[in-house]
Amino acid sequence: MKTLLTTLVFLVTLTAYGQITIPWATQQPAWVFPIYFENGNQEKDTVYLAYDVNSYIPYPWPSDTIYGEKWINVDTSMFRANLGELGDSAIKASVSGEAGIIIGSIEVYRVVLPLIIRWDVSLFRDSSLPFPAHGSAPYAEALVYFGGSVLHAGPESNVCSPGDRLFITDTVFQALAGCQREDSAFFIDYLNFGINDFTTSFEFHITEWGVSGVMGIKEESIKKEYKFSPNPTTGNVHLSGNLLSYEDIMLYNAYGVLIYQLPKGTSEIELERYPPGVYYVHLVNHDNVKVIGKIIKVP
Repeated sequence: MKTLLTTLVFLVTLTAYGQITIPWATQQPAWVFPIYFENGNQEKDTVYLAYDVNSYIPYPWPSDTIYGEKWINVDTSMFRANLGELGDSAIKASVSGEAGIIIGSIEVYRVVLPLIIRWDVSLFRDSSLPFPAHGSAPYAEALVYFGGSVLHAGPESNVCSPGDRLFITDTVFQALAGCQREDSAFFIDYLNFGINDFTTSFEFHITEWGVSGVMGIKEESIKKEYKFSPNPTTGNVHLSGNLLSYEDIMLYNAYGVLIYQLPKGTSEIELERYPPGVYYVHLVNHDNVKVIGKIIKVP
């Protein structure tokens, strides 16, 4: 059944002030976080997680209808991502009033791999979030849980297996567990099951920066121990710090693709032959403790 949702899929309305909105909401929440899904055959859909201090306790759910948390007719023959589904109706926005965590459990139907998920990590720096400031770090971070035996987060050079958690941040940190992604993730049939047109699920946990247990130390401590200079850069970058304590030094591009692995103790990162963009340096010691540094190359 073709519905109003057809015109709303993958739509983000921007006000004159650049505020992201839920298109069908009567009143906009203080903070909106769209999550964009794209199927392997280029079908697209969007769900929204949001926060507002005036949000109701979610029983019965949905209850924040003025904020867009309401049932919408959907075409169940199509690819779709929903926060709840009953017959040919679905919930596509969830608004939290909790100060400690914002959670979204998302079901994705009629999946054809590869499946791409995108989000805007800069929204974690919005002061409308119910979390305290952390200097130059963002207000929030997120963990994404994905299930089943089919989905692996690619690319193959930096694959994350089912059961791993995707850690979303744009900030230099020391990672103890999980796989880091900044603004997107794509999921592949890594084990060649050859399965398509299936249903899978994702769960987003958005919390105060630094409390998820993934980061071991604060950004400021990392900056004191390791320095990347110049950063931003137009060419090569010098890395200083105790590099001999790390077994592996690897350079990834913004899509998580391994570009090259550097010899142990390397202090010069060669970016001259690579295009402008965002790059990540991973330093991994013998205990599998990982330090990740973000480098920006400009034209």
